[in-house]
Amino acid sequence: MAKKTTTAKEPARNNVGVTDPDASIDQVRELLFGDQARRLELRFNQLEKRLDALFEQLDDRLQNSSREQADDARDLRGELRSFRQDSENRLAATEDQWAGQLRDADKSLRSELKQAQQNLQTTSAQLNEDKVSRAQLAELLNNLAAQLVQDSD
Repeated sequence: MAKKTTTAKEPARNNVGVTDPDASIDQVRELLFGDQARRLELRFNQLEKRLDALFEQLDDRLQNSSREQADDARDLRGELRSFRQDSENRLAATEDQWAGQLRDADKSLRSELKQAQQNLQTTSAQLNEDKVSRAQLAELLNNLAAQLVQDSD
């Protein structure tokens, strides 16, 4: 009869009922580290759940913050639009007021200029009427000189 030889790939089995050595190692590993491994796995699962909850909270906060910022930006745009409109209205009112004041000042100055021109013309005419001609002045001065000569003799 031929004897069966064992190879490195096949573990040797004896007839006593010893099972696969890998299974035995797994059983020893389970006995030595099983409780600790289960506790670590439970701890990792708990940490993972906490991390997921924290990520959800952060995501919610981020979404709320984004919504609030969008609302604030929308409000600011509205306020800015309103401020710009108010400023434009006030500027237009001020321009109208200044234009009216300029028209009134122009009208007043033109009236004063016209009055001054009339006064100048009146004064000029009066001076022309009141002025003595050269001939009359010469005659008056000659007469005065003659009287002075007679009085000094």
